[in-house]
Amino acid sequence: MIQLLEVVTVFAFCCLLNVGVTFGPCHLKHFPETMIQLLEVVTVFAFCCLLNVGVTFGQHPGTKFTQEPPGKVFGNLGYDVSFHWKFAFGDDQDWADFEEIFWGRTDNNDKIRNKYIAVGKNGKISYNRRLAPSLQSQLAVTGNVSRRGCDLVFVLNNVSSSDELTTYGCTAIVYGDAFRSGPITLVIQVPPKITTRSNATIDVEEGDDVNLQCNASGDPPPYIKWTKDGILLQSSNKTTGLHIPSIELKQAGTYVCTAVNHAGSVSYNVLVRVLRSVPSTSTTTTTLKPPKPSRPVAPSRGSHVVTCVGLVLVLFLYSAIESM
Repeated sequence: MIQLLEVVTVFAFCCLLNVGVTFGPCHLKHFPETMIQLLEVVTVFAFCCLLNVGVTFGQHPGTKFTQEPPGKVFGNLGYDVSFHWKFAFGDDQDWADFEEIFWGRTDNNDKIRNKYIAVGKNGKISYNRRLAPSLQSQLAVTGNVSRRGCDLVFVLNNVSSSDELTTYGCTAIVYGDAFRSGPITLVIQVPPKITTRSNATIDVEEGDDVNLQCNASGDPPPYIKWTKDGILLQSSNKTTGLHIPSIELKQAGTYVCTAVNHAGSVSYNVLVRVLRSVPSTSTTTTTLKPPKPSRPVAPSRGSHVVTCVGLVLVLFLYSAIESM
């Protein structure tokens, strides 16, 4: 109907132009006046009909998307990602003229190139069967469609890195007109994972230098923070280890390494036990040398004389006793 009115309007207007060009201003009096008036009436009538159709059948300004996902939606690798849209109907006529709302892939614009899921006015959900089975298994939708509007959450399950190679959008059709929302970019993130670390328990001596290790991977790259008893000791995306110079007894305890990025966090505990140092005692060993043997003393001449005299006296006494 609208196209027919457009054709009639353009045809009548062209006829008027043709009359003006063919006969010129000076010769229009030779053209039947009733014909000119008829063309003018047809042109005005058709134009007014088009205006009336635009006012009567045009969408209410309240018919629009009232909630859209942010320009970038973040999702964790292997998890589900949701896209939430709300679409409102400005009046009963637009609700009556509503056909469907669908979600799918776009090419960095708001026009959907590959439809994923469509939801009709009666709430019926239809999937694009031309999609690869692996992609179909990832798709889901929840929500409702009513006179109050469309409140739908489209879900992409178990996302992978390949899912961020495209953009997404949503389109509502009202009386043949498309209301578009998009493009939405999906950014896949990888939660942190600790890759290298110190032993769970470390024994050190008082005064030792201690180095605790904790490295992690993830996308975006995580930063590492060290805490003890809830107190932050160090936080950096470059320095991952914790250095404790000349550790003291009071520094013993549990040290917590936490890797953090936008996708989440992961922690690891290290128990450091500090042993009291024992002072070293130096012992001196004394080796006793055996005494040197003394030289034999040669008897002198006088000693020989005394010995002989003594011997004679002893023999004399012994003979005297025997004779008695």
